[in-house]
Amino acid sequence: MGRLSEDDIRFIIKRATILQKYHQQSPNKELLPTSEDFDTAYSIGENLAIQREFIHEAIVEYIGSPTQEPVSVDTGSSSKAKIVGYANGSIDSALMHEIRAMCEYHFNSIGKVSRRKGNIYWKAMPSGINRFFETSSSPTLEISPQEAGQKITITQNLQTYNKFYPFVVAGLFTAVMLFAGVVFGQAGNDGTAPMLIISGMFSIAAFFISRFIRRKKIKRKEKLIELVEDLQQVIERKFRSKNLSAKQPQPSIVIEENEIDALEDIEIKISKQAPTKS
Repeated sequence: MGRLSEDDIRFIIKRATILQKYHQQSPNKELLPTSEDFDTAYSIGENLAIQREFIHEAIVEYIGSPTQEPVSVDTGSSSKAKIVGYANGSIDSALMHEIRAMCEYHFNSIGKVSRRKGNIYWKAMPSGINRFFETSSSPTLEISPQEAGQKITITQNLQTYNKFYPFVVAGLFTAVMLFAGVVFGQAGNDGTAPMLIISGMFSIAAFFISRFIRRKKIKRKEKLIELVEDLQQVIERKFRSKNLSAKQPQPSIVIEENEIDALEDIEIKISKQAPTKS
């Protein structure tokens, strides 16, 4: 099993199975080079009818590829998220099929792929009630070729969470009015304490709702960053796999000089012993 543990082998086999499913509708590609450290993974994969190509891609993904950390771009609005990342490599139909599947799984929505001016776009196309929410209908992926590889840009509108702000405003307004009633003596002696308590409760409720909205937006942006990182790894994985395939030495036959002499001796002996034809 080499330096790989059973958990490592299990991870590689599981990931290779997913990769092969992503590529079910893609044309077959040339098998990639193997490594002695992963002989067990290849053997198990063959028993499970997994092509070596996908086993190797899973190995490359397991080892990891160095990528630039995605950047959250300031859009001037807290309700719009924009994440940008870069990766080496090119996009073919098979890789786009995998990228599309990843986006649809992440956003839980089918999407439409289009090409314009050399760029590739994926746009979420949700169905049912989700199409009326900006958070579900706004996700867009743009992949544009650059000199050093591909630029990945994902945008999403987070205005759906702003629908909770009226509750914040209503809570603060109620809290202020109750507190003002106490200050100006409208509560009476018996109503001062209850009004202050209720005012505090509305203030706390407004604070927690506001914090909930902010955390939801931050969490959504973090998820987008994770998606861009995954897309970077996928593109880099393909790029590294193709490079390894190109660097793989072609098989050749090497015969030492003494072996050639031995072969000549054998040919001479055989010719001397061969019967003559009448």
